[in-house]
Amino acid sequence: MKKKTLSLILLLISCSLNAGAQTDGGTLKTVVVTGSTKKYDVDKDTYIITDSLRKDVMNTADMLGMLPGITYNWQDNSLSVYGQKNIRLVVNGVELSENYIKELNPKRVKSVEVVHNPNGRYASDNHAALINVVLYDDYVGWDATLGNTFRMKADKLDEWNWLVGEAPSLNYTYTRNNISVNASYDYGYTRMGIKYDESKKYADVLETGIGAVDGNDNMRRSGNSHRVSAGMDYQLAKNHILSFQTNYAFNDTRMKSSNSMWHRTPSEVKDGLVQNFNSDNSANDFVAALFYRGKLGENWSLYSDFNYNYYNAHNHSINNEEGWFSTEYRNYGRKNYLRFNADATYIFPSSATLKFGYATTWKGYYSHEELNNKWEESTDNYRHRLFAYYTYKINEKWSTSVGTSAEWLRFTNATTASNHFALLPDVRVMFKPSQKVNAQFLYISSADYPTLKQTSISYREDTLAVFQANPELHQAVTHQFSLCLRLWNCLTLTPSYRFSVNLITDYYQQTANNIVSESSINANFSSWAVNVNFEKPIWKTLIFSGNATFEHSSINHGSQKTSRNSLTGTATLMYMDRKNSMRYMLQYIQTTCTLPLIQGYSRQGENFWMIGILKTCMKGKLSLMLAYLPPLQLGVYQDGKRCIDTNFYQNHSITHMFDMMKNTLIFKANLRLSHGKRTKKQTNTVTTDKE
Repeated sequence: MKKKTLSLILLLISCSLNAGAQTDGGTLKTVVVTGSTKKYDVDKDTYIITDSLRKDVMNTADMLGMLPGITYNWQDNSLSVYGQKNIRLVVNGVELSENYIKELNPKRVKSVEVVHNPNGRYASDNHAALINVVLYDDYVGWDATLGNTFRMKADKLDEWNWLVGEAPSLNYTYTRNNISVNASYDYGYTRMGIKYDESKKYADVLETGIGAVDGNDNMRRSGNSHRVSAGMDYQLAKNHILSFQTNYAFNDTRMKSSNSMWHRTPSEVKDGLVQNFNSDNSANDFVAALFYRGKLGENWSLYSDFNYNYYNAHNHSINNEEGWFSTEYRNYGRKNYLRFNADATYIFPSSATLKFGYATTWKGYYSHEELNNKWEESTDNYRHRLFAYYTYKINEKWSTSVGTSAEWLRFTNATTASNHFALLPDVRVMFKPSQKVNAQFLYISSADYPTLKQTSISYREDTLAVFQANPELHQAVTHQFSLCLRLWNCLTLTPSYRFSVNLITDYYQQTANNIVSESSINANFSSWAVNVNFEKPIWKTLIFSGNATFEHSSINHGSQKTSRNSLTGTATLMYMDRKNSMRYMLQYIQTTCTLPLIQGYSRQGENFWMIGILKTCMKGKLSLMLAYLPPLQLGVYQDGKRCIDTNFYQNHSITHMFDMMKNTLIFKANLRLSHGKRTKKQTNTVTTDKE
């Protein structure tokens, strides 16, 4: 019995490697890598996918989680790079549906390119990384994948929200000769109870607050979503490919809350009041895109895309605060979006590369809103971007990349027009003295622009608070310096520093008659951080990975300054039973980050423990996954918070995150039917690891 118990503990603990490494690259998180299967360049990391990496994985997303610095989170089916989820997935450089990419057959994948802080046409999109899944160009056949994921609250099986979510999906791919087609359908269902508290104090005029009744959930949130995508790749001629892709999504979300409420004034105290809030939101999102990829001779590579997006959303909400404030809000908005990108890459005979291009977008917004009064707004957003980057490999040890992106942005509406210009330099230098040591220095810059609401719309939030538009708001340019030091194929150290002299943030002021005015302003921001990432097989079947990031950030405006420290990280232990095609995992996730505000702070993120087991059977056609989030409080933040503190206004809101996550069961099943093969002769296949 002891032997079985110890074995089970090892199995559960070992799984954590797959989901765990979230920061800079180390060794591949499996026991099947050779020295030739990974390559670190100044502009990207490249990993050759071996048969062993494809073995016993659910899908391409699961396989990506085996690579250095990439985490596949079984809890929410998400991917992160270096601990950050703001990434973009593409296939052969083409933007397909993200859910479709995650469910791709790993047998089709030749290699994976990870571009950290992508520039060029992705500059100012603020992506932490771009993952390009490169497929074999000689694969012929079809794949059909059917899957479903269930999320259940194990401690609420007799209550309304025992089923937290469900996500069935269907994906199909067919490739033959010079044509490839893809199609997918995803349905998402969510239903959850949320417990939160909020209190406000307006000088000595009023104190008010809401909270849960008898400690129960005081907000119920439910939603449905449908996503359909279809596309085709057609080879016009050798080295010239035309792709078409279309996506449609519909989302409907409802929120309903009933809260115990109180408020106090100098003359009276009212307890036992009731606040009721109801909201209904729906949205339609349609995208159609045309892509071209081509080569001219051995030196020129060409890329272009044309993208159209139509989006509309409806919102209706009613807020009734007994004895104090009542309001009804309606909003209808729509967006038309056009984007055109064109770039070219030239490879010089002297190990140098020049990439240059042009990107332009137009966004037309229309909004009709009703809150206390009515208003209509329409605005046009024009963006033009020119970019050029030069990459040069000096020798086997040194390489560098230098370039810049220049952006011009113009907002126009019925009464005003504003122009923004940003120059975004990008410098990268890599030094590789040996196979086990390499260092990369990075300087990048990115831009963030104000929204229509922040610059043009003013409205009353309640009887004592208003939101005031700021037409003088400027764009924010953030500069970042970092050093990525990889040591012994298992340890990565990344110190970094970033700053902005015009960060867009919220600011509160007191006006006449004790009215609190909230607006968006530009402020100074700085942050320095150190990330440590470690990934190492303990035995051939037991692998540990972990990372930790310490960050000190501060923000100031005039004489006001706020600083906060934050420690985030992940630890994962995974046991891989190759003989029985099983994996067991124990994982600790702590992404709850504390950020300073000019007049307070905000703490949000995920924080939980998870154990899981994955089994593949039917010769890899069927995969079954079961995970559990236990009510373990060790090292776990109980609540998310947002606190505003001034001498005239305080606002404290608390979301009980731990109660939302604990005792959650997640079950996923994937069935893949396929028939296909590669048509070219295979040589020099690598399937074993070598450190």
